[in-house]
Amino acid sequence: MTMIELMIAVAIMAVALSAMLSGLFTLSQAHQSGKEMAKVQQIAQVFAERVQGATWHTLGTRAQPWSWHRREGAAVGMPQPLREKAVNAADDLQALGLISDASGLADLRVHLEYVTMPALVDPTSGAWMVRTAKEWNARRSNAAFVMTQDPDAFDLREVEDAVIIRVLITWNSHEGVPRRHEISFSRRK
Repeated sequence: MTMIELMIAVAIMAVALSAMLSGLFTLSQAHQSGKEMAKVQQIAQVFAERVQGATWHTLGTRAQPWSWHRREGAAVGMPQPLREKAVNAADDLQALGLISDASGLADLRVHLEYVTMPALVDPTSGAWMVRTAKEWNARRSNAAFVMTQDPDAFDLREVEDAVIIRVLITWNSHEGVPRRHEISFSRRK
């Protein structure tokens, strides 16, 4: 009888330890995901603060290379996303002082997009034209509302209203899954 009781106790202990180890693994994964998201949110906050604090006419110019219009899916030759350890110092997050240490995020890319206010408002009625994310993505990709990507031609002095600024950060998570985080805000002259 003692041998059977001992085997049952070992089986119960094995099930309990298995559940506990599974919980520890899940907790570790959640902790790592939380650290990644905190770092990404910190980078997005740095961009928002820089854009809000920068002089209007220097945004998007060579005077502020971090502020170039870096569209998601930009063609070669146009400003590419900011990265860590980029070949060009004007595209490097650390060289531009946006992050002080390596982020630890795999394939980190930061896009900064400018869209004019008419992308959101119907010019004839003044009604809001964007009600869903799908509508916003369609309007923000419309060439009529997008600022030029060429830093030599980008000029916010021509903008009479506010601009919508989108900070998009992409990276590969510790699990190897592509992740995205974005914030949008507006800025006036």
